Amino acid sequence: MTQYKYIDKKLFANHNKDLQQYYKLRNHLIEKSLSITSLSKKAIFSLHKSDMPQVQKQLDQVTSLIKEVKKMFKKSDWLISEGSLAAGLEEYVEAVLFREFLQQKVVGVVASDIEIDARIYIAGLCDVIGEVYRYSIKMASQKNIQEIDRCLEFSAEVIEQLLDYNLTTYLRTKFDQAKQAHRKMEMISYELRLRM
Repeated sequence: MTQYKYIDKKLFANHNKDLQQYYKLRNHLIEKSLSITSLSKKAIFSLHKSDMPQVQKQLDQVTSLIKEVKKMFKKSDWLISEGSLAAGLEEYVEAVLFREFLQQKVVGVVASDIEIDARIYIAGLCDVIGEVYRYSIKMASQKNIQEIDRCLEFSAEVIEQLLDYNLTTYLRTKFDQAKQAHRKMEMISYELRLRM
């Protein structure tokens, strides 16, 4: 066995133990985060099909997973910065806020018992505009101009609110995508009115 002269062998052994624990928790977190993302996407799909009982079931599962993951933070502060969790939480925010829009509720707090970082919330909110755009296409096929107008009102309100923010990098990209979706909805409304 090597005799170390310049390093504290016990300290390095402890660091190694901490890292191995972190890797184990990280792998578990990634697995849970993928489930959060997948179930949230399924909830959005169910929302487009107006299958509200299924939506509730899926979002309840996601909420349970998020709470489980949040407990993991207590074991390792490093986990808070894992990208897979942020992606899953964004998808969850998108699903919940899209449901609120469809149910004609005020879009606000995602869940009173789950803390959501402002960056994740804003990214998810911007993504909702894309779902509202897809919903407006469905409404156009039904010639439901009143609902398309509601889609436009909602997206305009979100965009106007976010104009006050100094969004940069990733959030700026999300915001620009939301504005593009809004412009597409304006075109749908315009073209539908021309045909009526």
